[in-house]
Amino acid sequence: MIVALADVRRWRLEDLLFGSILSVEALDLALAAAVAAAAVALLAVAGKELALAAFDRRMARAMGYRLRLLDVLLFAVVALAVIVALRAVGNVLVAGLLLGPPLVA
Repeated sequence: MIVALADVRRWRLEDLLFGSILSVEALDLALAAAVAAAAVALLAVAGKELALAAFDRRMARAMGYRLRLLDVLLFAVVALAVIVALRAVGNVLVAGLLLGPPLVA
């Protein structure tokens, strides 16, 4: 849907799959900086709670944390980071970065 709303002449299949670092504009860099700042702020505020919810859900539930809210926050930050990274590095590298570590472990 985002591609359909964008200027179609600027997009090529290779840019979607492999990214195009040369087509990154100042607005893309500002968006990446904003997402990075939001991610750092979220980790500064709720880093321990997110780690607890990710690794020991029973303990987090017993301590009274709202797990659904923590899950939504974590997934939202990951989704925003992926959306920002797609323009510069492409689908193939983003998929590799997301799927590689769990598959190796």
